[in-house]
Amino acid sequence: MDKRLVWGLMLLLSACLPEPTTPAPSSTTVLPPTETPSPTPTVTLTPGLTITGQGRLIYLLGSKVYGGGFSGDNAGEIAALGEGQIDSPRLRGNRMAYLLGRELRLLDLREGSATTLFTLPEGAILDTFDLCWSIGGEAIAYTVAYEDPEALTFGRAVEVGVIDLPMGERRLVTTLKDRFLATLLGYDDASGELFLIPRGGDPSFEEIVVYDGWRRDRVIKSIPLQGDAMPDQSVLSPDLSRLALASFDSEAGTGQILVYDLTVAQPVAQPLELPPGTHARCFIWSTHGQRLAYLLHSGVAYGDEVTEARGLWAWDLSDEAIKVAEEDSPFSGPVAWSLEGEAILAFYYEEGDGYYYLASRDGSGVMRLDIDPEARALGWAPEVSEGG
Repeated sequence: MDKRLVWGLMLLLSACLPEPTTPAPSSTTVLPPTETPSPTPTVTLTPGLTITGQGRLIYLLGSKVYGGGFSGDNAGEIAALGEGQIDSPRLRGNRMAYLLGRELRLLDLREGSATTLFTLPEGAILDTFDLCWSIGGEAIAYTVAYEDPEALTFGRAVEVGVIDLPMGERRLVTTLKDRFLATLLGYDDASGELFLIPRGGDPSFEEIVVYDGWRRDRVIKSIPLQGDAMPDQSVLSPDLSRLALASFDSEAGTGQILVYDLTVAQPVAQPLELPPGTHARCFIWSTHGQRLAYLLHSGVAYGDEVTEARGLWAWDLSDEAIKVAEEDSPFSGPVAWSLEGEAILAFYYEEGDGYYYLASRDGSGVMRLDIDPEARALGWAPEVSEGG
């Protein structure tokens, strides 16, 4: 298999794979062996099915950005991003923020032109960089770690900052001393609330810390994590109103998804009980935070050896969860919801074979897409009118 495809898949599905048991980062991710592989693992496709929706599907292929129809058809080149490693591409409307080398850039998908917001100084550990768009789309929050000789445990400090658009003005929110890295969850540019999970230290993975994005080194509140939650399985909805956590009870042999409504003073979990002997990973919220897509895995706890998936599922919080695709590969996962929340873009991968597919939200069918499997699909951008 082409090494570019392998690395693309690792980047796409990194949030779906188990956390390392030691704080030291690994330059490569080794997939766990499959003990009893299925003879022909695959997604069950629906012949003749056509899934439609709004927007144009955006994806990266090499150093170029492409946009096509809703299913990626008739794709055309939007922009060439240039030479260098491309990391953390994030869509917001018809803009894409991304890291090229050490430069944080902003691409206008309508014009095909990019501007540099700022350049990370020498010493930045690039594989710790992460960014997210603010709710209002008027700012970008980021985190990145640096080597710190005064950090006795992890040898690092993590910088948390905000860039206000369109001028690209940058301000430091805080510096996390002696932390391995930080998982960035979301930023509200109206209230200034910036949600993140500090990584490393004792206790570890037990709370979400909410900083004030306008005032340096000011903590607004903290939100405890419950149920043996892992940082990469703690996901805020796009409007930051709901928090989804994976929960495990190894003794009872059961798993749950817990969803908290953060708009109330005392959030109470809305639980989704999972089938015995399974747990959920790869959470993806719909645009309006009403639906949650996830891949169901074998094994009760996050650290259990995973040999198969038990389907791609969608949970409408006002109803029960339903299986939307007969997905059996544990290395697959959802990528994005459609703009209107009626379809899920997902990627199938097993034993050197990979492809993108669409699954209807109501479970009515699955359609394979004609997109290069080496592409990194990002989701949908609104269609551009002739007037711009």
